[in-house]
Amino acid sequence: MKSSIFNFFNWLFFMNLSIIILLNINLFSNVTRIAPTKEYELLWKGIERSLAEGECSSVGAKLNVNQYSNSDTIERFNTICDIVHSAYLDTLLWLKDPAFNNYGLSYNNNGLKIGDIIQAHLSNAGFTFSYRLIRNEIIRVKERNALIILLRRTDKIIEQAKEIFTMENDLTKILLESIVDKNQAYIKNILTNEYNIIDSIERELKKRNFKLPELHIKRMMFRIIRRAHDIALELGVLHEFIPPPPDCYVREFTE
Repeated sequence: MKSSIFNFFNWLFFMNLSIIILLNINLFSNVTRIAPTKEYELLWKGIERSLAEGECSSVGAKLNVNQYSNSDTIERFNTICDIVHSAYLDTLLWLKDPAFNNYGLSYNNNGLKIGDIIQAHLSNAGFTFSYRLIRNEIIRVKERNALIILLRRTDKIIEQAKEIFTMENDLTKILLESIVDKNQAYIKNILTNEYNIIDSIERELKKRNFKLPELHIKRMMFRIIRRAHDIALELGVLHEFIPPPPDCYVREFTE
């Protein structure tokens, strides 16, 4: 019975996003764009400073991997993944709030508000990351929450979605661990090998009795490899930026 419910949830959950992505429907066409205000003044100044210095300007985050043991680097990777995931879980509170219809949808389309939450979590843990990482995490938050919004945000759906996205975070940590103490050619190959990540996703879904359409396994794969890429670049484990695939980011969530 549980498996049947999960299968139905997954089918409904991701078929709706298929329509949005394939038909390029604007979920937020009726939402007024929120301008930067004093509420996000510190975040906005941080973005401007980061752009002025260059997109990858995370001096506070970088490390010299030669000065750290492999276990220390892995621990740092895991910590950052969990911090960013914790920031994402905070945004789920908007979806669970009874007053969501009054403000929640505009919040989910407000990149500055989302970025403010992500930056606060990272800053509280002593990390200072570049505009690029914050920007890309904002896109990933919007994409995940748009899936839940389509399904009317019941507690059950939110909890099931949370399980899926926690799995996504765990797979990101596994991917990052696999590039520790490797040469740059190997790292680039791992971070661009879409088929290996898709295979890992499918194995984990099978363990949980989840079935997702191929399109949405691919969306999860992109979120995993690009978060791993962004974090590895920030910490200096990856030395050069790898351009994302053309279809990596859904346009509706980048605006």
